[in-house]
Amino acid sequence: MTRYLLTVALLLLPSVCTAELFKVDNVRVVDGDTVSGRVDFSRGLYYEGLIRATYDTWESSRARRSLGLRSRQWEIENAKGRKATVDLATLVTEGELHLFLRDGTNLKESMGVYGRFVGKYVVVTPENKFINVGDWMEERGHLRK
Repeated sequence: MTRYLLTVALLLLPSVCTAELFKVDNVRVVDGDTVSGRVDFSRGLYYEGLIRATYDTWESSRARRSLGLRSRQWEIENAKGRKATVDLATLVTEGELHLFLRDGTNLKESMGVYGRFVGKYVVVTPENKFINVGDWMEERGHLRK
């Protein structure tokens, strides 16, 4: 129901936001490039569900087994994915997770093909330091190339 209401709102209000950071509440890290949470876009419009990052990390679930990876290759990728997930979860506990929308201009364009929002993750620490999570993950070798 929430997704339906959000879709209707996106069609009616295509330029609700400008380029800004939106705080993500109730964050649960799904894997190194996906979180679940609630994003409040103001004016009573919010999204609650999966939020995908603009970067791609190794997979931490068994879902990619269907790609035909040999078991040893899968174990290596899965171990890298679990490490990326743990590192992201640790970083998120050090501050507040915010979402910078992919296109930065309107909500509809920032929705991915699977109905998830896609954007850049930014963690704001208690010292008001802004950490670009994509860069942070790349420095740790978590990005798939």
